[in-house]
Amino acid sequence: MVNYMQSITPSLIAGFGAAYIPMHDRTMFSYGARLDRGEATYLASYNPMNPHEACMAGVVTKPSKRLNLFAELKTGKDGKTATMVGYRARFQEGMVTGTVNSKGAATANYRKFIDMFEVTFTGAMDFSKPASPA
Repeated sequence: MVNYMQSITPSLIAGFGAAYIPMHDRTMFSYGARLDRGEATYLASYNPMNPHEACMAGVVTKPSKRLNLFAELKTGKDGKTATMVGYRARFQEGMVTGTVNSKGAATANYRKFIDMFEVTFTGAMDFSKPASPA
């Protein structure tokens, strides 16, 4: 397996990964990039061997010291797309993360750190089927 990342400019990083699979006599390649612009970070990747996520594009922004907002778009080889948007808020007591995807499923996590332990509470709801559990 070989991975290579290169800083092209101070705000742009791009690279690739390659892995040889001897049992199939095949080499797999994947490509990725990261661009930092102000408070936003843009991410992209292309992995032709992954059947579920061939292409991925995303953005992460930090509008305040303790809040991150993110969005992600994935496409598969079958032409289907999936979108996810969310937030992460950090507090002294813990962290809250929430996401909603393009199928209408929403999740929320609350994580609290107590000394060396972590406590997580998770809630989920599928808004496309509100009567059934997520």
